[in-house]
Amino acid sequence: MSILFSALAALQSVLCWLLIAHVVLQLTLARSYLRRAKFAPGPKLVHAPPDAGALPHVTIQLPVYNERHVIERLIDRVAALDYPRDRLEIQVLDDSTDETVALAAARIAHHRARGINIHHLRRSDRTDFKAGALRHGLALAKGELIAIFDADFLPEPDFLQLTVPHFADPKIGMVQTRWGHANRGDSMLTRVQSLMLDTHLTVEQVGRAEQNCFFNFNGTAGVWRASTIRDAGNWSGDTLTEDLDLSYRAQLRGWRFLYLDFPAATGDLPDNVRAFRSQQYRWIKGGAQCAARLLPRVLKAPVGWKVKIQACEHLLETSFYLAFLTLLVLTVPMAALTRVEVETAWVLPVLLFALTMGALVAVYAAPQRMQLRSLGGALRFFLLWNGFVIVSTGLVVHNGLAALSGLLGRKSDFVRTPKRDTARTTKWSVGDIYLPKGLGRTFFLEVAMWAFLGAGIVVAFVNGTPEFMLGPIVAFLGLTYMLGSCLRDFFVQWSDAARTRALPAASGASDD
Repeated sequence: MSILFSALAALQSVLCWLLIAHVVLQLTLARSYLRRAKFAPGPKLVHAPPDAGALPHVTIQLPVYNERHVIERLIDRVAALDYPRDRLEIQVLDDSTDETVALAAARIAHHRARGINIHHLRRSDRTDFKAGALRHGLALAKGELIAIFDADFLPEPDFLQLTVPHFADPKIGMVQTRWGHANRGDSMLTRVQSLMLDTHLTVEQVGRAEQNCFFNFNGTAGVWRASTIRDAGNWSGDTLTEDLDLSYRAQLRGWRFLYLDFPAATGDLPDNVRAFRSQQYRWIKGGAQCAARLLPRVLKAPVGWKVKIQACEHLLETSFYLAFLTLLVLTVPMAALTRVEVETAWVLPVLLFALTMGALVAVYAAPQRMQLRSLGGALRFFLLWNGFVIVSTGLVVHNGLAALSGLLGRKSDFVRTPKRDTARTTKWSVGDIYLPKGLGRTFFLEVAMWAFLGAGIVVAFVNGTPEFMLGPIVAFLGLTYMLGSCLRDFFVQWSDAARTRALPAASGASDD
């Protein structure tokens, strides 16, 4: 039995070292980000030259699918961009099956009457989903440059004026801007998401750009050179993250990317747990699919070792949820051991895990450095950090299984992230028809993991070794939050649906 536990401890130590390697690479990105913030605020922000004749033609693509809540404001905002009309084309790539089609058509007709070159492009099917829509639009696009905005993103009026001039360098294939968050402060969930995304959009993107390593187009609020997309093999629907896939294929072809560290477009964060989980599943599985698809090409590419190491960490980043999930499963058996046995076999993995979590705080604190200068700001960050830990560990089963599915090459449909109704003055109703139905594909496996962790924690308390169960205790709390939120939202959705079904009958009875 001791041999078995020693083997488990050894495997757990290996996983901890992998997590530490991940965090160390993240720390190097944080260092590069802070160095740029201190000494060089990034690429010079220049506006387009006043001579309109020197400007390239730009096609703006708006891929939408059943976006009735946000489609009108999106079209209006893009039509108001400050760019010469004779050099601007707008494509509304509309795969919708609901009233979004009519709403979009009405706004498009309005702006066409104003002289805006805007087109409503429809397909007979949703082949390859967003990637297919972008590929269809590119075949018809007249622009040298392609700007892309998701349905819930609103670009600033000078977005093109700030991004287009950088394409004067013929080696630049894509320019990405940082996102702003319109509803950052709505709830703990949106604040946690802003912390997660801000770290990605600053530490990771800026850090990789500063180190001249590969980074990715984020799917929205960026501009591509059309010839770059075609040279890299065009948009592909083989993964759920077509943006990451094309980004790596383009950079492997030698194209350079530029990251502008300022928010030139603002988007909405999912303010509902099940919408957030749906988005996470797509991102995590798509990232794992890209890792399986692209890692062999990266390792064979004629690029430096630093580029390869950072690229491997980047592509495998979503798979660390799977490593953490495995780590938790291996940790629970130690609950049955005595203190002496735990200290002999498991103290190293536990210390390594604690070291990893401590170092990770520094990565997420880097973008919040101004806030940390005051006591109140530091306290707010500490509270937000604890919220982040609860939410992220609550996703360990959901995202770990998504990563496993992606690494195994399993196909699944592209499920759009439900958008909030921005016209409402109250919180987004979880009964929204666009939200995922049911409790989700991983819910009952998450319940099983919750019970498994709970049993291990109870046994550890009985044995007097609860301090060695730090990971399981945190994950248990995270799963409690996540499962409770899913059950609450499912109940509200079910109640809303039942009330909606009852309305016609009630209305008929009153008419009689």
